[in-house]
Amino acid sequence: MDQDFRIRRPDLILGLALVGVGVGAAALSVNYDIGHLNDIGAGFFPLIVAACLILCGLLIGLFSFSSPETTLVLPKNGVRAILAIFCAIFAFSMTIEPLGLVPAIVLTVIISAFGSHEVVGKHLLIVAIVLPIICYLTFIMGLDLHVPAFQLGR
Repeated sequence: MDQDFRIRRPDLILGLALVGVGVGAAALSVNYDIGHLNDIGAGFFPLIVAACLILCGLLIGLFSFSSPETTLVLPKNGVRAILAIFCAIFAFSMTIEPLGLVPAIVLTVIISAFGSHEVVGKHLLIVAIVLPIICYLTFIMGLDLHVPAFQLGR
């Protein structure tokens, strides 16, 4: 039951993931006006980035067959860390609009802490206080990003 998690050909999986993200981004970018080379629209840059992701994913996937087969071994707690990071990113994306920037960052810090056994309550508290302040000063005050800091009542 305490076995490590093994992934055969991790570069092929990475290539397929990049192609998947690129196809998804391309599908979303066509909803915007692409325009022409002389007058590019809002969907032009995302479409170019998506095409680059697809191309890189295909190249990485193809080159995975020319290299000797490798196996990536993730310890059992490594899977936990990866899962915690994905959950934290998902939680941030789902809470930034209804709650605001500061609560979303605090929630992200708390969820990502579940990925490590080494996180101490004091350190978690410091990061959960300092990181939202830095992000508030950087994005809302410095870059004038139009995201509410708190939006709890809506």
